[in-house]
Amino acid sequence: MVANLAPAPLGGVAEPGRCPAAKMAQGRRTVAGARLRYPLTRWAGEISPFGWRYSSARGAWRMHTGIDLISPPGTPVLAVMGGQVARVDTIGGYGIAVIVDHGNGWQSLYAHLQAVAVRPCTLLPAGGQLGWVGRSGSASTDHLHLELRSGTGPSQVAVDPAKYLPRP
Repeated sequence: MVANLAPAPLGGVAEPGRCPAAKMAQGRRTVAGARLRYPLTRWAGEISPFGWRYSSARGAWRMHTGIDLISPPGTPVLAVMGGQVARVDTIGGYGIAVIVDHGNGWQSLYAHLQAVAVRPCTLLPAGGQLGWVGRSGSASTDHLHLELRSGTGPSQVAVDPAKYLPRP
């Protein structure tokens, strides 16, 4: 579901009670057995995996809490599951980012975007376009950084999204 969309301005955070109530998926707090939609309109040329990696810029090991899908700039970015946009903002090293709340404690984060096509409170179906691949923030090449998060507040943890994405 990719339309000819114009970039939207960065819109901040969807404060509690600010958005109309969204009908989120009900059921278990897991994506086990579920299949996510692929977040790009084409297969990534290269994938940098979830997990520990050495950062030569920082001279230390750090946890990479998502996957990087290397793709040409301007490639449309799609929601992996339906949900409501919770945040559209520039977030530190993530650069231009969108966070989608899928309900039941699940969120996905899309970072290093060139531009966004949504605002906070937007309801997105699985496969709905939310932005375009870019190199914002501390990215060294054009790519989509995708995170899948489970839980809320300080108990939120990163989950490897590659386990649930379709493969080429």
